[in-house]
Amino acid sequence: MKWFTTIFLYLTVLFAAAIAFSTDPIGGRIIGGQEAQRGQFPFQAALRINVTDRPTFSTCGGSLIAKDYTLTAAHCVLIKDVMNIEVHLGAHEIQNLDEDGRLRVVVEPENFIVHKDYNSRSIVNDIALLKLPVEVAFTDRIQPIDLPSWSDVNVDFEGKVAIASGWGRYSDSLQVISPVLRYAELPVESQRICMHYYQNYEIVTASNICTYTGTGKGTCNGDSGGPLSYTDENGRKFIIGLTSFGSDIGCVETGWPKVFTRITSFLDWIEANSNIKIKP
Repeated sequence: MKWFTTIFLYLTVLFAAAIAFSTDPIGGRIIGGQEAQRGQFPFQAALRINVTDRPTFSTCGGSLIAKDYTLTAAHCVLIKDVMNIEVHLGAHEIQNLDEDGRLRVVVEPENFIVHKDYNSRSIVNDIALLKLPVEVAFTDRIQPIDLPSWSDVNVDFEGKVAIASGWGRYSDSLQVISPVLRYAELPVESQRICMHYYQNYEIVTASNICTYTGTGKGTCNGDSGGPLSYTDENGRKFIIGLTSFGSDIGCVETGWPKVFTRITSFLDWIEANSNIKIKP
């Protein structure tokens, strides 16, 4: 199972007894990125995955796509002995639970909707929905992001500049996540080039979208499930990817593309498993 030594899911496990957050002022927590302004990404969710009878929890990202649905990666949800997932909306300082404008919603396992064909070995169909138990009230810091429309299905986005956001690790050499929300502008990589990098592992498919890391920017541990958003020439912002995996050789220093779940490949699944209707 050679690929296990090379492919790394971008989920971070933290010890609740010794909070693994950094207050070091090094720039660019999403590697090579910059700190977001408060409210710049009002759809961004921080997920705390609580595990039964353990002093650890895992962190992931997510995206609010409706009043009662958050979108994330399947590998963030399918964790052994998961007790519940806390969805934090309107957050900027991830460890500041009393932050102004922040909302915490607890989602129980019966409201986890994971793609039935998700495969943890091939990482295919890495997508899940969290059905929120209440409809959240939108504010200037809590707003949903649009999904792609049906007309976007055949768009590959290659060469376009998208934005990844999250609280993930900010260096290949450090094991702490960012205390504040950060983002990076990332060019969408050619599908052919991305598949070439991962050709020995046969895990990049048409249902993935990849970003170029040659500029020293990219996602890392703790960013899993978080959004890759794109704004088109008409100013329409929508989500085109979910952070999924990369090479464990390094987050960006090796130049391997970052791999995301391609949202346009799952519009029918989202519509079938929620009350959301995809626009034409």
